[in-house]
Amino acid sequence: MKSNESSNETKSVGNGAFKAGIWYTISTIMIKAIAVITTPIVTRMMSADDYGVAATFTSWYSLLQVICTLDLSMSVGRAKLDYPGKLNKFIGSMQLLSAFFTTCMIVLGLIFIEPLSSFMEMNKMLLTILAVYLLLTPAVTFAQTRFRYEYRYKENIFIMLYTSVTSILLTIILLYTMTDNKYIGKVVGTALPTCLLAVFFWIGSIKRKEVSINKEYWKYGLAISLPMLIHTVSLNLLATSDRVVITKFCGSGSTAIYTLAYQYAILMNIVMNAINQAWLPWFHDNYYEGNMELIRKKTKNLVMLGGFIGIGCISLAPEAIRILGPAEYKDGVYVVAPVVIGIVCQFIYSNYINIELHLKNTKYASVGTVIAAILNVVLNIIFVPKYGFIAAAYTTLFSYILLMLLHYLITRYILHIQLYDNVYFVLCLVVVTIMAVVFTYLYSHFVIRFAIMCVIGILFIIANVRNGVIKYKKIS
Repeated sequence: MKSNESSNETKSVGNGAFKAGIWYTISTIMIKAIAVITTPIVTRMMSADDYGVAATFTSWYSLLQVICTLDLSMSVGRAKLDYPGKLNKFIGSMQLLSAFFTTCMIVLGLIFIEPLSSFMEMNKMLLTILAVYLLLTPAVTFAQTRFRYEYRYKENIFIMLYTSVTSILLTIILLYTMTDNKYIGKVVGTALPTCLLAVFFWIGSIKRKEVSINKEYWKYGLAISLPMLIHTVSLNLLATSDRVVITKFCGSGSTAIYTLAYQYAILMNIVMNAINQAWLPWFHDNYYEGNMELIRKKTKNLVMLGGFIGIGCISLAPEAIRILGPAEYKDGVYVVAPVVIGIVCQFIYSNYINIELHLKNTKYASVGTVIAAILNVVLNIIFVPKYGFIAAAYTTLFSYILLMLLHYLITRYILHIQLYDNVYFVLCLVVVTIMAVVFTYLYSHFVIRFAIMCVIGILFIIANVRNGVIKYKKIS
């Protein structure tokens, strides 16, 4: 009797996780699609230089946001299992710890504001906005993390809808009413709605008495997250340093072109991250239960999906760049293929990182990422001045390939875990690369590209029907 009850409970949780994961992924794709659709409006309301300045702000925020939160959200998945029934208290304690650290960072920044402004190539007004943004937004991140691990997809969908729609509308209104320095409108439009939502979450956490100093939680969270902090900071440095180097050597105009193309390619990364974030709670639960064969099978399906999305993204690059920006952005099309292949590599090695997270053995994760990030910066400094902004896409690709290899070696030979079909992963990556080369040569032939993509789509559906991912009923 107990066995049946346990089985039913596990099935119920599995169904809940699947439903939450599907809706989380779909909503993320839809919301990011809204951002893509409105990008042509924004780019046409700003000069390339203003857009480049706003892109630089976003790059610095992405890098510093991880540092200010100490990447403590990475410890939540395992804490859910180790502290059953205490997840909200744990997250509240992590939220307070990140706020303390961010405040210290802001005070330090005020002391060195002049050299900081020069180094980051942002004026004091932008630095002030950045400081407020960094202090408040972790509350939203922790709320989203809690909802995700509780499989409360409706709340997460609301957060994403609110921040996306309000940010876009406010940005357009500000750009329309401003005549000079339109980058301020873009930055404020992006930051203000999220900051207001963060205040709401802070008030809620305080009222529920979830925010507290808990040394046990802090020690637990830091033990898992600090190594991952170095990893995530290095990863963000790897992803954003190219734009900083391009600005230094090629100017804000080239940064704008690169950023627009990169943002289109990074749409795939957003989708892949959404899938991985939805997958991670399920992974933790099933790894904890010892369902290794099920994880192995499902991961192959995920990687196939990632490869298919990547090929589709590359195939439509010319049309996407033409829609997203005016004619001056057209050279950005050659950035898409290497960036997308790099994102496929990132999606593959995230599966190895999931193992490191579950085993609470994250100390090795940062080593490979630091090496890759440093190598990327060095290669950018060498090749960007010689070959222009397109070179940055290829140096980033090389770094992601190195990262994938290093994380495989960590899980296989240091942690001694052989969970995945690694040959299958490599074959998927090879197929994506071959198709990237083919589509790049066919960028001036839309009909041929469309026909090939249709064939690939049909093959993808057939493969998933055979694997049981897509089910159908025969008509009798």
